[in-house]
Amino acid sequence: MSAPSQQLNNLLSVSHRVPSHLRVYQALREHGSSTRPEIALTTGLSLPAVSTAVDDLKTRGLVVEDGKRSGATGRRPRLVRLIPEENAVLAIDLGGEYLHATLFDLYGAVLETRDDMGVGAFSRLSMTERIDTLVKLAKRFPKARALGLSVPGVVQPDGMLWQSWVFGFESIKLCTILAEKTKLPIQLENDANAAAWGEFKCGHGINSSTMIFVTLGPAIGAGIIVDGKLHRGRHGMAGELALIAPNTQSLANDDPRFGALAFSIYEGLREAAIFDITRADWMRDVFEAANRLESKAIAALEHVVRHLALALSGAAATLDPDLIVMRGELPHLEKLIVQPTRVHLERLGLRNSIKTSNLGGHAGALGVALMTAANLESQLLEAK
Repeated sequence: MSAPSQQLNNLLSVSHRVPSHLRVYQALREHGSSTRPEIALTTGLSLPAVSTAVDDLKTRGLVVEDGKRSGATGRRPRLVRLIPEENAVLAIDLGGEYLHATLFDLYGAVLETRDDMGVGAFSRLSMTERIDTLVKLAKRFPKARALGLSVPGVVQPDGMLWQSWVFGFESIKLCTILAEKTKLPIQLENDANAAAWGEFKCGHGINSSTMIFVTLGPAIGAGIIVDGKLHRGRHGMAGELALIAPNTQSLANDDPRFGALAFSIYEGLREAAIFDITRADWMRDVFEAANRLESKAIAALEHVVRHLALALSGAAATLDPDLIVMRGELPHLEKLIVQPTRVHLERLGLRNSIKTSNLGGHAGALGVALMTAANLESQLLEAK
């Protein structure tokens, strides 16, 4: 049985007088399927109070009562069990090369998954076509009770998305639009933040409290966990490593969509003629060549690593995290990126543990699914 969500713990700690249906639900989360008398013993509630609470939870669509305890003699009472598969959430991840759609149950177990078109192809569609594509994809999962979307860009507290290369860098009320068209609750999250949360809850970050999760793909980004909570910042821009200026030359960047860090790396590669790259796709160009272990690409990656270490040194020195985790679309990530970055940070006196993500491309979908499921669970429990 999976651990209760933070939202559920918050509901339970609001007051000393916890509603009976929450106490019963908590008991089922902790102990699994139980009979009504067993729930009464576990919670300390009277049997009539348990019966009322169970009926309440059945009305909310959170439990069913079926089956019987094996091995019992006489009249065997029926078991009350949770039905997380009936409260599924759909997670759509646009943070990598492909549009991944995965249906999870309320506690994070995968029910169904599919990979649709490439994100590059998706970004070339008109805005109307992009929205229609997401809506049609959501409708292929009729069991979904809520939709979570992990997408590159800045997600503001009001749900506004901007500076997203997938959506053309224009500000768009994506939450509002998708909610109206799908009739589902929407959870919109930056792709690096979603991946950071997935890694923190289910990957290397399980035993940490403060973590930096770095994504290396079409762009450089990061998600930050501080004291067990995702830190988004006042404007939703916490962890935007691409905006860090590693040197004074990067201040000459006149395109904020490109980012000072990416500008500095690109200009260094271009001036040194290390590698033939295009400004728009320099990261992809370098990674694809590095995957083929081309010598010029390896030299280019060394240039990238030095700049990445400079950007990370500031974040690491400020937060002093338990852990730094890296994820990238590069088979040799550990050898070509993680290990040399660790060496650079150690030379600067920073001894933070650095690891390669063990969730890889699944971190974003899992992270946004856990966020979406926690919110749905809270809504179902709070509903009158």
